[in-house]
Formats: sequence, C-alpha cells, structure tokens
Amino acid sequence: MDEDERIDGQEPAELAEPGAAGGAAAEPETTGDKPDEPATLETPPATAEPAAAVVGSAPPDAPPPPAEKPPRKRRRRWLMALYIIGALIVVLIIAAFVTAHYTSASSFCDSCHEMDPYYQSWQASTHSSVECRECHIPPGALPYVETKLGSFREIYVHFSSHPDAPLAVTRDIPNSNCLECHEPPPDPSLPTVTFSHDKHSGLNCISCHVRFVHTTVNPPYYQNPAAMSSCLKCHNGSIAPDNCSYCHTAPHEVRGECSNCHEQQSWTNASFEHPFPPTGGHANLTCTDCHVSKPGVENIPGTQLPKADPACISCHGDHHNGLTDCASCHTTEGWQNTSFVHSQVGPHIPSGDKPLQCADCHKSGYTTASCTPCHSGTPTGD
Repeated sequence: MDEDERIDGQEPAELAEPGAAGGAAAEPETTGDKPDEPATLETPPATAEPAAAVVGSAPPDAPPPPAEKPPRKRRRRWLMALYIIGALIVVLIIAAFVTAHYTSASSFCDSCHEMDPYYQSWQASTHSSVECRECHIPPGALPYVETKLGSFREIYVHFSSHPDAPLAVTRDIPNSNCLECHEPPPDPSLPTVTFSHDKHSGLNCISCHVRFVHTTVNPPYYQNPAAMSSCLKCHNGSIAPDNCSYCHTAPHEVRGECSNCHEQQSWTNASFEHPFPPTGGHANLTCTDCHVSKPGVENIPGTQLPKADPACISCHGDHHNGLTDCASCHTTEGWQNTSFVHSQVGPHIPSGDKPLQCADCHKSGYTTASCTPCHSGTPTGD
C-alpha cells in the first residue's frame, strides 16, 4: 500500500483527532513484521484539507468579523443631551454676568429697606457720582467673584428678618480703591500740627477717613478724621504714643509737655494756675516777657521756662527809691492810676496845689520824709 492510499483509507475518526486537525504530524504506524522500517510517514500541513470541513469553523486566513455598531437612535440621544447641557451652561454663564452687572449698580443697593439710610447718605455725599462697587469691591476678577458669592448672605439675612447693620459686616476698603481716584495725600499744613502720612503708611485709609460718605447713619457715630477724638482711638498710650508733642507743636515758646497745662477735652481750659492773675496790662504778655533766661536762674520744674522774679521792679524797675511794694499803690490796669492816698495834707502832696515828686521829700526812702531841703526848721501842722 503506498502513502496516498494509506492516508485515503484512514477512518474519519482518525482524521478528526486533535493532532491531525491542527496540522501536526501523525504518529507512525509500526508492526511487528517490519521493526526496522523507519517511522517517517507524516501528514504534511498543506494536505490537511479535511480539517477545514469541520462544521462552523472559519478558514485560518479569514478576516475577523466587523464590530457591532451602536444604533443611530442611541447616538442621536447622546448628542442631543450634550447640546442641551452645553446650551444650559452658556445660558447660566450669561445670566450670571447679567445678574452680577445688575446687582453691582448703586441703584440696586436701594432694593432692600435695610439699605435706605446708606443709599440716601451716599446720594448726599461728595461721592454721589462714584458707584458703590468702586469703593466696596476690590479690583480684580477674583475679588469680584468672591464679593458676589458672599452676597448670598445678604439674601439670607434679608428673609430671616435678622439683618445686621451693613457697616458691621462690610469688608475693609483697600487703599488701592482710594488711589484709583485720589492722589497720595500731602501732609496737612497746619500751624500747630506736625502730621505725617508716611508714619501711618501701614494703615488703611479708612482707619482714619472712615464713613465720610455715610456720615448721617448712626450708630456708630461718624468721627471727623481731623478731630482729636479720631486720633485718640489709636493714640491712647498703648497702640500709639499719647503725648501731645508727638503730633503738636506749641503755638508759644516751649514750656514742656502740653499736658502739664492743657487738657484733652478742651485746649483752652488750661489747668495751669499762675501765681497771680495776668490781668490788665499783664493779660497780653507772653510767658517769655517775664520768664527770661538769666545766669543762675533755674527752670520751673516740668517746663523749659526759667523762673521769674515776682517783684514788679524785676520788670518795671525801681522808680521810688527802694519802694518795692508796688501793689500797695498801683494796679495792673494802668501804671498811672494809683490807689495811693497820702497820709499828710498840704500843697506839695500829689493831690495838692503845688505837688512835688515823692523823692523831693523822701530823700532816704518812703518811710521817712524831710522838708529841710527846701524849708528851714521843722514843719508844723499836718
């Protein structure tokens, strides 16, 4: 039997064996009659046509079947959903911008009754031509969005009937908002104040210039930044120095710390008491007219003023030959208007017919008198 005939004569079961179906070599058939015959008979891969005859199997070189495509209706539904979502996002963005712009107008602030007094005070202020947002919203997109998101709180407090005063919750106004319109302010030129903005550069403008737009809304009550009470909020001795000379220059010669004489409540109500009232001709004198620095003269404690001699002759000189009790005859209303009444009468006393100078009779002082320089003998009578 030749090779072809032997292969053709095999049973179908042998051809359906796994080895034959995969194209592997078939086991050689040996018999006892021919032990020396080499087992070289193999089934060539190219001759395994019967394996392709298996029902349901595809040819080895056939392309894979195409993937199943989704139905058109499902794809259209997804596209429609995406279009709707995109349109909603665009509408929401446009609505957000329109709402933000509308609620940023100053006229919108008057929509709530809580804002009525603030809107009216703004209209009456020098900033009535400036929109509220230009002061109350910091510049930039992010602060603008933060402010608008924070505004939802206002809706809550409006409908909850427990609104806080807007001034109590308003954010600080940054200096950059002020400088959008205002130039850096110069230092004030005042005769008795040495104020420097540079020393206060670490503060916000509204630390001093606060509520000058809403001056009529109370409480808290408006404080004029130029008033002493506004300065004393910080200049209390703990936050900032509270000595007057830190800011003020005395309108008179240096006399030490202002508080030695003056009070903060009223500058004119000085607590200093002069040893005698500076009345009459002394009322218009300055301290240095009498308090003149001289060698050996000490200063008054707590001041830079030298001590002054209280005797009249220290300023007016000796006009009566050693008589120093000027106040027994003279008053501060006028040097000539004396209250002296001579104890003697006669033609030569100051009120007589022929008055003489005091020194004509009082040669050795005013405790004694003599007529002998002009008259011989001892005077008689009064």
